[in-house]
Amino acid sequence: MNYIMSEDGSVVGPYGENESKLFRNVTAADVGITENKGTVKYYGTNNQEYIVTYSKSMVTGWYTLAMIPVNVFSKNIDTDLTRAILILVTIEIILSVTAAVLISRKIGKKVYKPLHMIEKTGEGNFNARIVYDDRDEFAFFYKKLNEMNQNLQMLIHEKYEMMIQKRDTEIMSLNIQMNPHFLYNSLNIINWVCLKGEQENASKMLLDLSRMLQYTSQNGDVLVPLWEDLDWLKRYIGIMQKRYQDQFEVSMDIPEYLRSLEVPKLFLQPFVENAIMHGFKNYQDSGKIWISAEEEENDILFYVEDNGCGICEEDLKEILDKERKSIGVRNTNKRIHMIYGEKYGVTISSQLEEGTVVTIRLPLKINSKKQS
Repeated sequence: MNYIMSEDGSVVGPYGENESKLFRNVTAADVGITENKGTVKYYGTNNQEYIVTYSKSMVTGWYTLAMIPVNVFSKNIDTDLTRAILILVTIEIILSVTAAVLISRKIGKKVYKPLHMIEKTGEGNFNARIVYDDRDEFAFFYKKLNEMNQNLQMLIHEKYEMMIQKRDTEIMSLNIQMNPHFLYNSLNIINWVCLKGEQENASKMLLDLSRMLQYTSQNGDVLVPLWEDLDWLKRYIGIMQKRYQDQFEVSMDIPEYLRSLEVPKLFLQPFVENAIMHGFKNYQDSGKIWISAEEEENDILFYVEDNGCGICEEDLKEILDKERKSIGVRNTNKRIHMIYGEKYGVTISSQLEEGTVVTIRLPLKINSKKQS
């Protein structure tokens, strides 16, 4: 609001009814005008505070006044302050959320490293390590995790080596147990031939036995090529046929490509021996043994089948379980389990007066096939 004040200090206009009430009987001294120009605070007759800016004319000596209610400033200040506070709060929220996301991502990456290593370790990769900077705040934690994984790898390796040694020792023990068992039976057969006066046959049998013992004693490997084991088996069958005066015959049908397949040493002999010693015991007809093999997916199935007297159900259950029966059969089955796992081994089916079929399941390795 603009006003004019006379030289004597009274307001002369322009003003309406409101202004008349505001400046009635008001002088320059009441407003606080003491100089030619300036700004003062004025409390009007309506008890409202004003900011008054004035200037005196040098020509007329009158004052020109501009009056603004203080509450106008306060209102604007409150509005601006509220707006500023809202803007600052919004910015602070945005900055806080952004900072939280960035910090979360940074920490997440640091946490993901050990989680990733633990996952790899759980999959069996004990070579997994965390790559980190020594200046990283998690460096000590990463270092300890790497050391833990390294120690775990060493412990597992040591345990694995001990298990391998234990397994090999047990397998060799089973082989040693089986060899004297066969030797005992073979010497009894040769003794029987000698008593009959068949010196030439006894000599041939001793020569075969000597070569067979050389094979079992000089080759300490757990696995041998199939062709070597079949050669040993043929010599064994030759000794037994002389003992029983060709009362049985044996036929073999083994695919040529399996000759180089690695198999447990003497894995067929106990089943051929059982067929001869037990299957044809008190058997009146000509005994026959069929030895064959066939491929089934990634496995090889070997069969030893005879047309002997068969095995009753009660004895069949005891063959692979009893400690004092079928030592060679039980040992062979146990060796196969130890070498290849429980999936592989021996199964026997039999019917009285119809014969017995022994099935030996071994894994087939692709590189074991003989190249043409």
